[in-house]
Amino acid sequence: MTDKKPLLGIINSDSEVDWYKYTVNSTNPFKIVLDNMSESDLRWRFSIYDNDGSTLLWDKNTDWSVASTASCNLMYEKGHELYIKINNCSSSENKIYQIKIIIDNSTGWAKEDNGSSEKAYKIDSTSDIKEFLGPNNDVDWYVYSAKKNEKIAFEFSNTESADGRWNLRFYEGNVDKVIDETNLDWNEFSYKYEINATRGTRYYICVSDCSSSYDKVYKLSVRDSVEHTSKDNVESGSDDGQGITSPYSILAGTNVVVGKADAGAKVSVKYGKKTYTATANSEGIYRVKTAKLKKGKSVTIWQTVNKQDSEKVTVKVVNKY
Repeated sequence: MTDKKPLLGIINSDSEVDWYKYTVNSTNPFKIVLDNMSESDLRWRFSIYDNDGSTLLWDKNTDWSVASTASCNLMYEKGHELYIKINNCSSSENKIYQIKIIIDNSTGWAKEDNGSSEKAYKIDSTSDIKEFLGPNNDVDWYVYSAKKNEKIAFEFSNTESADGRWNLRFYEGNVDKVIDETNLDWNEFSYKYEINATRGTRYYICVSDCSSSYDKVYKLSVRDSVEHTSKDNVESGSDDGQGITSPYSILAGTNVVVGKADAGAKVSVKYGKKTYTATANSEGIYRVKTAKLKKGKSVTIWQTVNKQDSEKVTVKVVNKY
């Protein structure tokens, strides 16, 4: 298969297995995505193997839902071969799926040679970094040099709906002393660390796996001239809920919007002239199946709790995650 065109497949029996071969055509991060295309609840099993066909890199069962989907993020040199296996997990016999490759051609991705502090990737306040931890105990290092005496904030977030636990360590001046360390809890999708920076001082950030965070995309940003500690930007929600937020996934070519709202809330997604709905699960994660999303179009999202509609969040469809 190639990244030029999605493919449709069907599993005809409980024991049937579909195999695909993908040859990497550019040294860019890419995403392999499996989507359920059948109008019924079911689960697929989705596995990625390295070029020898036996080394398992990634293995997951999709959620039980009509909008079930699974994806993994990888990056290999051009010409590297991967094998994709799809088989039935539960009730997917005679059901249709879609498999596709999405290449990220955007700038701003961190390099994969930053496995030690000596090779830390330089970051600043002008751009956000999107990255993921690859297999084989990958570790990402970043370094920020303060331009003046001011309060700065490092902001880390999980950009996917899937749970993953990262370990974050922050260092000042060198990597001999940790000034802050945290393990993100399950269902914790963001972390902010603020510090009074000293001009000319280097601040190192180390991102590593705590549990199940490999192949999940995260975002790292640094904000300078921070005047005070601020809470996460929540659009609207119940008194004890987190409210509706910008979605994790709104990618051109897909037909599902994934994000987080209050647990049990009715989530509505307006795309074009139609409105699609779904209910957030007990963890607040929603998956709303829509028509095929096109780049540049707008999607408006809101939640309903106790018959009260929240404020609406409007986001444009993009061709990168």
